[in-house]
Amino acid sequence: MGPQGPNGDPGAGIASFDDLAGLACTAGGHAGKLEIAYDAAGHATLTCGVTTGGGGGTPTVRINEVQTGTAGSAADEFVELVNAGTTAADVSGWKIVYRSAAGTTDTTLATIPDGTTIAPGGFYLLGGSAYAGAGVANQSFGSAIAATGGGVGVRDSTGALVDGVGWGTATNALVEGTAAAAATATAPPGSSIVRKPDGHDTNDNAADFTVSDTATPGASNG
Repeated sequence: MGPQGPNGDPGAGIASFDDLAGLACTAGGHAGKLEIAYDAAGHATLTCGVTTGGGGGTPTVRINEVQTGTAGSAADEFVELVNAGTTAADVSGWKIVYRSAAGTTDTTLATIPDGTTIAPGGFYLLGGSAYAGAGVANQSFGSAIAATGGGVGVRDSTGALVDGVGWGTATNALVEGTAAAAATATAPPGSSIVRKPDGHDTNDNAADFTVSDTATPGASNG
């Protein structure tokens, strides 16, 4: 073993857990920075927020609103995504998946076409087979999603789960924390479960989603 050189100066220490936020990380081959979120019980979740656009910032795609039917049609359904980040999100090849309340396997509702991006603050809307909402759907899906309990998730092009929400009696792996309340079927435009504000995420569906009496597909939840 050869001679050792002098020791270097010690690096800066971390005074608190929150100091981890902003440290460099890598996910899916993309460089990013650590983000910290806390749930109502004070549990912390570390996420590597990656940058896939060319202008800096971080895309953050979330499931923002879900409708499981109206009094007019059980298939008047939709799933809305939002990019809550600060740069465009490339969602080429991403899949929207569904599981029944206690399901253990995914049903693919839709695969997003190559070349699709969601602008910062923008929405991407997927409508069911009888979707009749005010917002124009970017894409449609044919499989039904249950009103009393189920879950939908977003998987990136590698198959990694980016976000998920379960409602009602759901206990499947797409649920984050505790399942959100289920919306009942009401007259069009119908009720839905929504994040307020858009994209708000503590990784606990019951805390993040509330039932809205008026669905807002493709638009802000206010």
